[in-house]
Amino acid sequence: MRVQFKLMENDVIICHCYDVYKSEIVKAIKTKELTSIQEVIDVTDAGAGCGSCHNTIQEILDEVNGKM
Repeated sequence: MRVQFKLMENDVIICHCYDVYKSEIVKAIKTKELTSIQEVIDVTDAGAGCGSCHNTIQEILDEVNGKM
């Protein structure tokens, strides 16, 4: 239980337009093998609004896919 609380505490909203958390994006990238911002948008809606989170989504993609 303590670990779950810590994970939620450290989770952050990446897309404020659609209230999408980093953990949701990471999970989608890993389970669906996503490689582009458009794929993240299609699966999670993150980035589908104003687009100001696109750079952050790309950073998460790079991190998860080992490009950093």
